[in-house]
Amino acid sequence: MTRFFTDFLRVLSILAVLVIHGSSPWEYSFLKSHQYFSEDFLGIILNQFARFAVPLFILLSGCSLTQKYQKEWGEKKISLKMIFRFYQSRALKILIPYLVLSFLFLLFSGRFSWEESFFQNLGKAFSLYGYHLLRGSAVYHFYFLVIITQFYLLFPFLYQIRKKFLLVIFLLIQIFLISPSQYFYAFFNLSMPSFHSAVFLYWAFYFYLGIILSLNIQVILEKIQKIPYFILSLFFLLSLSFVGIEYVFASYYDSIPDYYNHFHRFTILFYLLGFLAFALRHIQSFEKKITEKTKKLIARLSLLSFGVYLFHTLILDLLKQTIGSPEIFVIFILLSGISFGLIYLLDKWIKIKWIRTVLGL
Repeated sequence: MTRFFTDFLRVLSILAVLVIHGSSPWEYSFLKSHQYFSEDFLGIILNQFARFAVPLFILLSGCSLTQKYQKEWGEKKISLKMIFRFYQSRALKILIPYLVLSFLFLLFSGRFSWEESFFQNLGKAFSLYGYHLLRGSAVYHFYFLVIITQFYLLFPFLYQIRKKFLLVIFLLIQIFLISPSQYFYAFFNLSMPSFHSAVFLYWAFYFYLGIILSLNIQVILEKIQKIPYFILSLFFLLSLSFVGIEYVFASYYDSIPDYYNHFHRFTILFYLLGFLAFALRHIQSFEKKITEKTKKLIARLSLLSFGVYLFHTLILDLLKQTIGSPEIFVIFILLSGISFGLIYLLDKWIKIKWIRTVLGL
């Protein structure tokens, strides 16, 4: 898999994340009105069609790690020393910004208590800090960092296995943990196992698919090219349609969009597979058509994407406070432009290494 392909998909994914968070107010408006010829409906359609974002981010993480460490590790058995070096390098990338920024967001949002004695305040602060670190909830989108941390811990062992049967096992586990599997359990008078949404079991299939995809990319590309274009396009369009239809159907029976708009659904699983197959079918011809200047721009935006992910919700909150709720395309353009622009400037101006690490640069 080429660097351009992973860069391009990473940029698409971060833009999709901005769409999801920027369009969330329209979900509640649509829930009240169910007006289909409206900006509300456009908002929820964009929100749902962007749901490939986080599964694709996780898949790309598995893919990128495999590409990098396959050169270093190859087929040899991974030693404890190699694992330790891997953890050391990954800690700088994820853990440091996660630990520091989680603390700062909690501090400046006023969630630490200062009403009791110093030691009581300190104890409560540590407890609150630990609670939010485990759940990734210092800011609502930090759960992704918890997911990636788990996979960084697991990667050396998953890479060592490198067997397709494990992908099938992860797929079956995911199927039995996501909606609408609850109806299968109910048929047998059982309750579906439920974990926090950041637990790796919900995402293991996507991450390991990235590993398998990276190791077998040429074979997979050849197989996808043999699929009739009509069939591939139909699968992609149907998977896309089912995501929207499921959402609209659920909106008539549930009053809280977070209960049915999430990533843990059969429809999102099939949508991601359809999206990925469609992208793999076209990426080689697309790469040949664009200029080197455009490729460099995409590579640059890809490098900025982690910083954009970390700070875009803060920018979104500031936008909502200053301009309210403008048209959905306005909020998306402003959010994208300001987020990438800010991270670009920080990346250009800040040269101190530890500050760059904290800011995800």
